[in-house]
This record gives sequence, C-alpha cells and structure tokens, in this order.
Amino acid sequence: MTWLEVTIDGKRIRIDSQYSFSIQMWREFKKEGRPPIWRDVQVEEVCKRNYINIERRRWPVERLVFKAHNPKWDIINHSKHNQIKFINGYRGDCGIENLEIEIL
Repeated sequence: MTWLEVTIDGKRIRIDSQYSFSIQMWREFKKEGRPPIWRDVQVEEVCKRNYINIERRRWPVERLVFKAHNPKWDIINHSKHNQIKFINGYRGDCGIENLEIEIL
C-alpha cells in the first residue's frame, strides 16, 4: 500500500494510490497524552458521485485523487477548462487511470 499525501483546507489527507476510496485524514487531539493518528474518512455517495467532508466542505473524491497524483494541479479552480472527465463514463470509478482533465 502506497499513500499519496495532499493538504486540503489546511488538513492533511492521504489516499491509497491503488484503491482510491481508501482515504484517511490526520487527526491531532487537544488533550495531552494522546498521540496524533491517521483516521479513516467515510466516503458518501450523493446522486451517483462520491464525496468526503473536509472542514465542513464537501469534496468530490475524483478531484482529491487527481490532486494527489498531480500535486501542481489547481484543485480550487472549477472553471469549465478544469473539470475532471471519467474516461469510461462511470463516476463510481475514481481510479487515476479513469480520470483526466476535460478539454472543451
């Protein structure tokens, strides 16, 4: 298992490079004596798209996966020239081999 790490909204996120739905978030505890840990993040499906919540904001899993594999890509830019396309047309497949930037 190889993890790819990215920071979104100030939170450290890591995604398994082989299984894109295995996502964890770094958690630091306020109480002393408890060491920080990676905790699993729940992926939720809404209208046939997969999302996770980071700091009260919903992020599409495909954008996180693409960002983890392409660190210089601008995840915040939601213009029509920066949309993620699913190569096989199936939005449930968020593997990097199924994702590309859609050229309009």
